[in-house]
Amino acid sequence: MNKPELVRALEPLNAEQQIQWMVALGSHLTVAARSFYEAGTENAEGPPLRGFNEIQHRVYARIREMSDGRDWTLESFIAMLIEYGSLYKIAGDVDWAIKQSFPKPIN
Repeated sequence: MNKPELVRALEPLNAEQQIQWMVALGSHLTVAARSFYEAGTENAEGPPLRGFNEIQHRVYARIREMSDGRDWTLESFIAMLIEYGSLYKIAGDVDWAIKQSFPKPIN
């Protein structure tokens, strides 16, 4: 999804619904990250996993802030998802996690 599509999809959600979406996003990001390491071994691709970690950090920071009544803009949060996906070469995986995080997955 591109930034305008994602903003349109998330803008109608209230704060609690956005938090629930981000909880699902965090979960789906962990699933997507699994393709970058071999379970039970030391074989792992560091840069992509670092990217997932950086995104996770910001997803959960926004959840915490929204839960406390604070927030940063939806647009800047979405821009971060897209930017970090591109920077760490995991854009397709991030896009998959984003789409799967909606109650009805988006194609």
